[in-house]
Amino acid sequence: MINTTDASKIDVINCSNREDFEHKIISIYEQVERDGFVIIQAWDASKETFKDIAEFFGHIQNHPNADELGIIKVKPERPKKAEAYERFISKTSGNFWPHTDGVYLDGFCVLNDQVVRVKPPIFVMLQCVRPAQEGGVSTLVDTQEIFKQLWIENPELIKIAIQPRTISHCAEKHFSSYSPLFEQLSEGRWRVRLRTDLMYIEPWAYSSVKHVIENYLHNPKVRKLHLLKEGQILIVDNYRMLHGRNEITFDVDDINKSRLLHKAWIWDTSIDYLCPFRDVPPDPNSFKAFDMHHPLNIDKPNQMPRPIKTGIYFQPKLEGVTYV
Repeated sequence: MINTTDASKIDVINCSNREDFEHKIISIYEQVERDGFVIIQAWDASKETFKDIAEFFGHIQNHPNADELGIIKVKPERPKKAEAYERFISKTSGNFWPHTDGVYLDGFCVLNDQVVRVKPPIFVMLQCVRPAQEGGVSTLVDTQEIFKQLWIENPELIKIAIQPRTISHCAEKHFSSYSPLFEQLSEGRWRVRLRTDLMYIEPWAYSSVKHVIENYLHNPKVRKLHLLKEGQILIVDNYRMLHGRNEITFDVDDINKSRLLHKAWIWDTSIDYLCPFRDVPPDPNSFKAFDMHHPLNIDKPNQMPRPIKTGIYFQPKLEGVTYV
């Protein structure tokens, strides 16, 4: 188990009030672009403050477990049936391996009478309302440097990792089929998509993907650690960074004293509108599975003073690879 003393020294941007936060917002953006994440010490740990800060990063993306504001409570919930107790302890207290959120999202929803593509959130935001009694150290892995290293050291492995049929993710009704581990978004810009407990790999790619994950992406030497304190907000570029946490100890007799976070997903501002082949209104029933993941208040302007550069930036040259 990782001790809190193992946590790396990570700079935190202190914001004494909303005015101070707005004054520092460009510096916050610049740190996200440089490091792939930022940690803010906010002036309080309220949900309202968290929502206010989230809107400076874009529109909140809805989630089936979110409240009316789009905020998700991350805390242990005691199972109703006694036989589920052992699984409950394992699920809520065990290691949560570094991953990206929303890996299984690859579908469509109807937005303003138009069909748009539903993608993983571009940012994941976590607010610490109450830290764990013990453990709960956040793990951060920057895949940008790993991606560059792979191109140099193992070009044959990267050829597999960027193939569109390599990986599929599945979570209940949602599927992301035939995804690459690293996906090209535009010239010189990529994103990573990974969550090992929801992942299935094509047999011809299994050994290569396993090697990349175990020796690069899940290598303890490349991770940064931070124990979030009350009021701190971790903002992660979900196209570039993996995030997770170590084991948590909590009071099973009083769940209300256990670790509590608020989480928000931020919708990718580059909305992909799809053109219907025929001029007929889309059938909302066809898009119910992904409709719950639409952005909230998309008709209202967000509070971003400028766009934020996200994703993995690298322009490789490799023989035998065709870019899409």
